[in-house]
This record gives sequence, structure tokens and C-alpha cells, in this order.
Amino acid sequence: MNQIVLGMSLPFAICAALYLKQRGMLGWRILIGAPLAMLAGGAWAIVPDFPRLWGDLVWYTDLHHHPHCWIWFNHCHIDRNETDSPLWIALFLAMTCSALAAVWREIARSERHTL
Repeated sequence: MNQIVLGMSLPFAICAALYLKQRGMLGWRILIGAPLAMLAGGAWAIVPDFPRLWGDLVWYTDLHHHPHCWIWFNHCHIDRNETDSPLWIALFLAMTCSALAAVWREIARSERHTL
């Protein structure tokens, strides 16, 4: 879980900073793009684990010993020093819920303006 959270954190931080800078007045492109970027970042962070899905343990091992493993948000280093903590789940839920709350707020605001 921690690799997904770390992969999601960079797009989330950038979009949250933009959202706060503009005082919550961002367009639909960023409100739709932020969750998609978070999804892409989370998926990119776990790329070295994908071969386990189809049982290719050789490729899985090769990816975890790849010299450039840092390109997947330091996935291999995190695997070696991984700690399971409920904090990772809390961070995941906090980022996801705040992104959805921003979209929900914008939907409510646009509905008020159309009435």
C-alpha cells in the first residue's frame, strides 16, 4: 500500500497546491486530471509487482533487481525496508477523499450557478 500512496503523493501535492493557490477555483480539466494523475502515479509505482499477476517470477525478480529501479518511485528500496502501518491506508483514504471532495464541491457550485 505504501508504494501506491507514494506514487499518488506527487500528483496529489501538485494539484492540491494549485487548488489552494487558486482558492478552489480550478477548471474541470484539473479536477478530472488530478485523480487520473494520482491513479497513473499509483499504478506506475507498482509496475515491478505486475509480473506476479500472471505468475512470471523470473521477470518479477529481474525488475526488483533492476539497476534503474528508482524510476518506479524507488519501489525496490521500499520493498527491502517496507513496514506495514495503518497510516498508509489513512493517507490513501485522505488523498482520495479530498480529491473527490474537490470534484464534488465543483459539481455543487456549478449546479448552483445553473439554477
